[in-house]
Amino acid sequence: DGGCSMRLANGTEALRARSRILPLPTQPARQGDWAYPVNLQGQQAQYHGSKGLCGLGGIISGPPRRQGFWVSFEPSDETLPPEVVLIDKDNLVTLPVPAAGAVITPWEARHSAGGLSF
Repeated sequence: DGGCSMRLANGTEALRARSRILPLPTQPARQGDWAYPVNLQGQQAQYHGSKGLCGLGGIISGPPRRQGFWVSFEPSDETLPPEVVLIDKDNLVTLPVPAAGAVITPWEARHSAGGLSF
C-alpha cells in the first residue's frame, strides 16, 4: 500500500497509507466555486490542500496555451489580502454540492454550518 502526502487542517503535511484515504467525488471548478488545487508542480505545489475561490478566467501562456482561473486563497492572517494565483482549470476540483432540500448525513449537518475545512 503506497503512501500519500496530505495537507492536514492545521497546515502541516503528513504521510498517510492510501488504504486509509476516502476518495470523494469531484467535479471541474467553475467561476464562483470554492475549489482545491491538485497535481500542481513547482512553486504552485504549496497550494495543495488549500481552499481557494475561483474568480475570473485567464489564459496561461504556453505552449500549449491553457485556460485557468484566478484563484484567491484565504490568507493565514485576516488582516492581509488574499493571495491570488492563476491556476490551470485542469488542476482545480470541487466537491459536488447536494441539491436544495437533499437529505444529508449527520456528519454533513455537523460540518455544514462552517463549511467543510479539511
